[in-house]
Amino acid sequence: MTKLNVALILDNSCITKWQRDALEEAQDLVDIRLILNCTNTRTKKRVIKHFFYYVLNIFSLRNHFTKRSVFKSGGVEVIPFECEYEGVWQAIPKEVSMQLKDNKVDAVIKFGMSLLRIDDYLENIPILSFHHGNPSSYRGRPAGFYELLHNEEKSGLIVQKLTNKIDSGEVLAFAESKLVHHSYKKSVNFFYSISRFLLKKSLENLQNNEVVDIEKNGRNYSLPSNFTVTQFVFLLTLRKIRNLFYGAFFEKKWKVGTTDFLPIFDQSITFRATKIDEIDVARGYTFYADPFFSLNGANVRVEALSATSGLGDIIEIDLRDREKFSVCLTGNHYSYPFTFIDKKDEFILPEVASHSKQFFISKPYEEEDKIFLWGLEQPLKDPTIIKLDEIYYLFAGFSSFETIEQNLFYSVDSFIGPYKPHQLNPIVVNPKGARNAGRIFEKNGELFRFGQNNTSSYGNGIVISKITELSDEKYSEEEVGSIRFNDCFGPHTIDIKNREMILDFYEDKFNIFAGFNRIKTRFF
Repeated sequence: MTKLNVALILDNSCITKWQRDALEEAQDLVDIRLILNCTNTRTKKRVIKHFFYYVLNIFSLRNHFTKRSVFKSGGVEVIPFECEYEGVWQAIPKEVSMQLKDNKVDAVIKFGMSLLRIDDYLENIPILSFHHGNPSSYRGRPAGFYELLHNEEKSGLIVQKLTNKIDSGEVLAFAESKLVHHSYKKSVNFFYSISRFLLKKSLENLQNNEVVDIEKNGRNYSLPSNFTVTQFVFLLTLRKIRNLFYGAFFEKKWKVGTTDFLPIFDQSITFRATKIDEIDVARGYTFYADPFFSLNGANVRVEALSATSGLGDIIEIDLRDREKFSVCLTGNHYSYPFTFIDKKDEFILPEVASHSKQFFISKPYEEEDKIFLWGLEQPLKDPTIIKLDEIYYLFAGFSSFETIEQNLFYSVDSFIGPYKPHQLNPIVVNPKGARNAGRIFEKNGELFRFGQNNTSSYGNGIVISKITELSDEKYSEEEVGSIRFNDCFGPHTIDIKNREMILDFYEDKFNIFAGFNRIKTRFF
């Protein structure tokens, strides 16, 4: 794509870290021609009515992502101006707005000012503005506050074309962020950290004359009263206590098992753990998870958590004699033993993000025989490959955004690489279904991707998405179904072979040493 000539709107020549990150991510698409620097933006505060909110703001919304610093113009013309006020609305003076046309600006990126009035001189130039909220349900402000108060699963983020109606413009980019229900600060960090991806997507859609189809009729929220903030803090404190109690005395006990395959992908599928043919966990291991069938379906490979080291081994279990197993990989932490067949040869592509770049192995399973994939320097989460028309597509997450984003890489003719990043990365930004939960499944010529539902708790259910477009230039998918248990939690990985399905699930089990085990795993 060609670069767009853009202007920035800033306050006092300053920019926040998340805004700077967004510009960096979109640098291949922007040519900054002009900086409009507003010098008199002010926010009228009703300190008494919203005093508790302003205190909460200090400890939550103010973080390293919102820290402001001077934006170095690098020789770009800077036009300082004082805006005009019409009540709470700000307006850019006519002579400043005319500079946009004179500099042949294609779009304006608004990182400063508050409510901006769009006058006759601005209406023909798209002004791109971020909003941290889903306009179909949460317009206005503050970001993420009411979503947490109402115990929503996730929070929305958009880049919109600004209009004179609050958060009602055409949406050019949309993503959803994870909510940490016991921590406003952590929730804020999530949605500011992934904001970096949206500017690039909005500029791409602007050039292609595409918009996101989303309702913009949600309630317009305003700053909460002191009473509402008190309710909010009390509610999050109770959730925090519950979370600490769970961490100290409960553990997830993962299990794997087989069942008959249900060839249904356009609705919600519900399992009962009592109907699963469970594989007993061998002595020396705490749990089994991340199951994948072997090429012939006679064996299954799983992550087996060592009871002594707290690290995951990859083991291979004989499905005819389920007590018989062999260790494929051990010594470091291994998980997600994705099994891939290429030219009738079988490989394991394990997750090794905690200690290595991505590699694959084949029999005999010895780490010293590992072969690294070319072009993939960053450690990958849950790598999953599919081959289509002589192109190898690799789906994977990154550790920094492992539960909320999905990336795509491709290699022509060779499974080993070199792999190139897809131009639409990240292809999915959503805690509901972004992280891989098994191999890409083909049914009647259609492709389905399984993704973990990490909105409420980690690994509690799978989202089924139909891939509607996949090439080295394009990607799209749509949610069509889900898989869950109704008498336990999960699954978070699934594999299908012939008429059989293997999947994992867990129960919360009391353990007086659960907190100690978590500390041991993290620091030892």
